[in-house]
Amino acid sequence: EVADLTELRTNPVRLDLLHVDLIMLSDIDVAQRHAYAEALAKAEAAAEEAGHDPLLAAALIEEAAENEQDLNEVADNIVELLEEQEKELRASAAAAAAAEEAAEEAAAAVTAEEGEEGAEEAAAEEGESTE
Repeated sequence: EVADLTELRTNPVRLDLLHVDLIMLSDIDVAQRHAYAEALAKAEAAAEEAGHDPLLAAALIEEAAENEQDLNEVADNIVELLEEQEKELRASAAAAAAAEEAAEEAAAAVTAEEGEEGAEEAAAEEGESTE
């Protein structure tokens, strides 16, 4: 139901309020949330300035918060951490590419061996049929 403006002016408080959630935070909780927000903003800004993805910086801050690390220290070192993470990703991608290439070479070698064996068998059968 939509109340008309005169009703809202005369009765601005509704009496049919169904539910209210109250959240009580201690001073420590508030300080932790502020520290998290400040570290997150600092890390995202530093990452973006250095040409890195700010979402990756946010993920590192979240991980540091879960591990109860010093968030300011992580935010100060975010560029180095992101560069280290990129190196690890490149190394794992190179290892995966090398493993895939090795698997392809092994498959090609098996196929070539099977082809040679088939050719030898066909030549042996031809030799028997001509006799």
